[in-house]
Amino acid sequence: MVIKNHEYRIKKMNMIEVLALQSQITFKDIASTEALYNAILERCEVNIGEKWLPVKKGNDYFPAGIEDDIETLQALIANFLEYLKSVFQKSDESNKTQSSMTSETQANF
Repeated sequence: MVIKNHEYRIKKMNMIEVLALQSQITFKDIASTEALYNAILERCEVNIGEKWLPVKKGNDYFPAGIEDDIETLQALIANFLEYLKSVFQKSDESNKTQSSMTSETQANF
């Protein structure tokens, strides 16, 4: 994904990380939402000088000034949440297919 001449991607994560992040999407209060957004930005990467760097690492942000760029932050967070949604939609579809196949197999016995 390219935003304002910078290329971004979601870093590789295992499914335990994905499940943990998905379980944190509550938007109940500011503190938990801020923690979720920070976790998302730590898992987004930007290509700077042929190197992929985390958008947020500790108190540092890359590229410089992105922490004040609401449009880019919103786009990165929305893209990440859409990624999580797609992972779980695929999982649900797979589970439904497996369940259907299991039911058909059991019916044949």
